[in-house]
Formats: sequence, C-alpha cells, structure tokens
Amino acid sequence: MSILGIGIDIVSLKRIEILLEKYPGRFEKKICRAQEIKKLPKNHFQKVRRLASTFTAKEAFSKACGTGFTEGMWFTDLEVQRNKQGRPEILSYGKMKELCDKLKVRKYHLSLSYEKETCISFAILEK
Repeated sequence: MSILGIGIDIVSLKRIEILLEKYPGRFEKKICRAQEIKKLPKNHFQKVRRLASTFTAKEAFSKACGTGFTEGMWFTDLEVQRNKQGRPEILSYGKMKELCDKLKVRKYHLSLSYEKETCISFAILEK
C-alpha cells in the first residue's frame, strides 16, 4: 500500500457553538447524516465537541481525497462513527464513495484531538 493523500482540519469550539445558536437544528442537518444526529449527546458541551470532531474529520478526509467538498460532494456523503473502543471510523456514500472507489482507497487512518477551545482532525488515505 502507498499513501494516497493526507488531510488536516482544525476548528474553534466557539465557532461551532455560535453556528449551533445561530442555526438551531439546521447546522446539525447540514453536516451530519441521520445516524450521527441520533447519537449526538444531550449535554451542550459534549454536543459541541462531537459536532466539531465530526466537522473536522469530514473536512480532513475530503482534503486527503484531494478534492475537499467539490463537484457535488457534501458533508452528508461521509459518516463518522466510533467503534467500541472509541476509535473514529468513517463511511462514505454517494459521490464521495464513488470518488474513493475511483481513487482505490483501501485503508484510512483518522485521528481526532481537542486542546482547550479547538478540535483538530488528521486523515491519511492509502491505496
């Protein structure tokens, strides 16, 4: 296997909090699939952190694909899940799945981290 691409994204938790207040319910639907919305924590702080990590993970993954969100792809073409150990995993759908298939993505690595008021995600794709 060889590295196909790497991507990184960082966001302020305050920015996510402002978007949630400005667009209640709308922001979540813009970046999350139905399954992700169902699993959002009720606690406000935890919800902000989860949305920040979902947002940055999807941005980092799309950047690792070399496209970002272009050509009809959107945040809902990706779904971030956590396995039983809490490790982040990502699933692709629609145009993003088509792109991953075209690029022959065989494996990916995704890391999420928080530092005070920021969230950062890093993605590596292998073919």
